[in-house]
Formats: sequence, structure tokens, C-alpha cells
Amino acid sequence: MGSALLGELKTVAVALLAALVVVLGHAHFNPPPPTMVKVGLKGLVEGFVLDTAKSVKDEHEVAARTEAFIQGLNTEVNRIADTYNVIIVPKEAVMAGAPDVTGLVEQALREGSYAPRR
Repeated sequence: MGSALLGELKTVAVALLAALVVVLGHAHFNPPPPTMVKVGLKGLVEGFVLDTAKSVKDEHEVAARTEAFIQGLNTEVNRIADTYNVIIVPKEAVMAGAPDVTGLVEQALREGSYAPRR
């Protein structure tokens, strides 16, 4: 009877170890779902338009800066979403409860030279 009990204990131990591996593997290979955050897109665009209107008079330069800003905004929003595992939506679409990442996006745009410097 002693060896039967020992055999059962070994089976239970192996089952517990297997369950632990499954749980740890699941946590490692299945990251948490993304969090929703908001960005003041309207304010970022309005700020860009005002800064550009004040500092640039040539329509070709305005077009080039606008294209760079739009491309930079898209690049940085996607980079932030990937880096921080977030879904970014316009703040006007969120009534309450989502953290605001507008400052982070604005800083990334400035560091990436996509927006006129103030």
C-alpha cells in the first residue's frame, strides 16, 4: 500500500507541475488585452495649423509640413499604441474613464521634428 500511495503522490505532483507550466505559459504567451486611452486629436491638429500659419507663408512648404505632420502623427500614434499596449481613440469619443495621452503624442511629434517648434 505504501508504494501505491507513493505512485499516486507522484502522479499528483506531475499533474500540479503540468498545470503550473500551463498557467505560466498562458500568462507569458497571452499578454493582457490593450487598454483604451484618449488623445486630443482636434487640439493637436489645431495647434499645428496655427503654428504653421504663423511661421510659414510659402504654400509648398505648408503642404510639405502638413504631409510630414500627418505622417508623423500616424507613425507616433501607432508606435505609442504598440509600445504601451493601448488603443488610442479621439478624446471626443470618450465620455469618461480613459487616460489622456495627448501630451505623450505631442512630445513624440516634437521630438520627431514633425511639428513646428514653439
